[in-house]
Amino acid sequence: IVQQFHPAFAPALKAALRDDHNVIRVQAATAIARLENEFLEKTMSLEAAAREQPDNTNAVLALARHYDDQAFTGLLDTTREQDCRVRATDGYERYLAAHPDDTAIRFRLARLHQRRRQWAEAERLFRMLADEGYPGADHWLMESLFAQRRFADLRAVASRFGEDAADHVD
Repeated sequence: IVQQFHPAFAPALKAALRDDHNVIRVQAATAIARLENEFLEKTMSLEAAAREQPDNTNAVLALARHYDDQAFTGLLDTTREQDCRVRATDGYERYLAAHPDDTAIRFRLARLHQRRRQWAEAERLFRMLADEGYPGADHWLMESLFAQRRFADLRAVASRFGEDAADHVD
């Protein structure tokens, strides 16, 4: 699990921490500690690179992606997860100041706003991306509209998928 870690594994690790068998709990705790240590080491390395070259947008982007990926692991407590999302957001915004046409990073930034419940900003970015035809942006836009309980707008976006999709939004 550690060598090939994917966020989909997080629930299994968390469940293993509550297992009846001590051996399973110890193995899960060891795996999580190892993942956290790897994250910390990589964080320190990427932060040093970004600090040494503050104008290097690729270093800023690498650090932002790292924080973003860590926030989505499902292993962090709420406070640390939010801190990673804030740091990733800041890094993406710095990067986009120099590379405003990078749609993949705009998508990642919009996704972070969504997860931080910053609905208006997420919606604005997802709407732009959807209008540009960015894959999946419509789905995220619909999630944002649903969270805001804006069902008429949600129907309008869903109608892009055809009449059948708009009929099932209620």
